[in-house]
Parts: sequence; C-alpha cells; structure tokens
Amino acid sequence: MSASVFVGSLRLDVPLVNASGVIDHVSDVDDWNLPASVLGVLGAFVTKTITARPRAGNPQPWAETMAPAGTLVNAAGLPNPGIDRVIVEWANLPDALGVPVIASIGGDVDSLPELARRLHDASWASAIELNLSCPNVDGGLVASDAAAVERAVTAVRSATNLPLLAKLTPACGAPASVARAAQAAGADALTCCNTMPVRAFASDGSPLLGAGADGGLSGTGLHPISVRVVAQVADAVDLPVVGLGGVDSIAAARRMLDAGARIVGVGTGALFDPGLIADLARTLATDKSSTAR
Repeated sequence: MSASVFVGSLRLDVPLVNASGVIDHVSDVDDWNLPASVLGVLGAFVTKTITARPRAGNPQPWAETMAPAGTLVNAAGLPNPGIDRVIVEWANLPDALGVPVIASIGGDVDSLPELARRLHDASWASAIELNLSCPNVDGGLVASDAAAVERAVTAVRSATNLPLLAKLTPACGAPASVARAAQAAGADALTCCNTMPVRAFASDGSPLLGAGADGGLSGTGLHPISVRVVAQVADAVDLPVVGLGGVDSIAAARRMLDAGARIVGVGTGALFDPGLIADLARTLATDKSSTAR
C-alpha cells in the first residue's frame, strides 16, 4: 500500500504539506525561510499567498509568542511581491525544492480568477490553494459564508483546470455547509484550517502586534479547534482534507488523521522545531493507516 494521496491530478508521494506563509523558502524575512534540504521532504510545497499587486504587509512586529508554549499570534498581512514578479521569480521553486509547488492566491476575491489563469499559463504551479480565510487583511475572510465560497471557487474553477484547494477558517459556525459549497463549486481538496481571529495584548495593555490588537492564532493553541473543524468537514464531503493547525508532534498529526484528514499540514510547529518536518515526513511515508480511509 502506498502512502501517496491525490488532489485532483496532483500526486503527493508523502501526505504532508507546509502551511502557506508560515514557513517559506523565498521570504524577504530570513526568519521565515527554511532550506531546500528541509522542505524537499514534503509531498508538496505551498507558497505564501500571492496577490494581484505587491504587498509590503502590516507594520512590524508580524508575530509574537503566546501561551500555551508553541503558540503564535500573527498579522503579517499577506506580504508578497505581486503576481508580475512571482510569475518570473518563483518559477524555479519546483526544481529548487524537488517537490510539486502549490501556489496560494488571495487578497481581493475578484482578482482570483485572473491570478489562477496566469499561474496556469506559467506552468510551474502544480495546483492552486485559494486563501479564502485570511483574518489579517480587509476582505480576506470570506470562508465563513458558504455562498461567497461557492462563488469564489466557481470563478477560479472556470479559469483553470489545475487542482484546487480551498482554505477554510475555524471562525465559522457551519464548516460543513461551507465545505459542501466548495465541493459543489469544483474544489478538489479542502485545507482546514487557517488561523483563528483573536485579540492579543501585551502585559501593559498595548496591542501585541504592529497591526494592532487583532491577529490570527496559530500553533499549539489552535490545535483542538482545527481538529474539530477537520472532523466536521471530513464527515461532510468526499474530498481530501488537509489537516492543518497546531501540528507540533507526531501525536498531533495522528489526531488529524484520526479526525479524517488525508494530508497533514505543518506550519508554526516547524518554526519552533524545523526537524519536525523530517520526522513527520518519515512517519507519514511509512504509516499505512494514513491512506486507509
């Protein structure tokens, strides 16, 4: 039995991906980057979210630690060089990393079909992830509304036949309904989930982040919420689910699989422990139970 998983036509030899934007290879901020020797064991690499125009991101600091240990609150604001530069400058990522690349796109929902079309034509992206759930930019959090998700996925599906993953939010009262809407519109997989919108303050009462008090919770503190969303979504649809949020150990990855995920996503956990990626890849490549669903 193989541990590989298909997302549409994309085959992941190891059912493991990174969280978009949390760990990177081409960030302007070196603290977020990991080398190809670390990222090359993934089943696929997910880029930071690409927008139509360049974005500098929110004011620094973008991220700060919180309790419990292994938890971050962040509000980077989708920093990226914009689609014009990305098309050229990131074209070498598949060769540099040695794994398929999933291009994350987001920002203005109306721009998503054109972003998808341009990435399709560029030919270096093996799939597209629709970031419909960023809480740190205006208009970025549409994944709590099933009708809005269906419109966005339908529009992108009409622009490309590349495999599509829709990235959902834990800030939703009916994740099963949103998941069914994404499936009906043509999504090939669902990523569960993005950060949880929170407010974070320093001990003196001042906002913890440069963008203000509002940010997104990731890491260990998000894990039990993400496991719940994964379970509800996996029960609702017949699509591969990427279980993402607080995967900081082999045990956490197995909780995602037990909840119904077919693919595990790792982000903040690898910032604290880059060796976690290799540990997860080794385990998931040989754990036959990960494909028996």
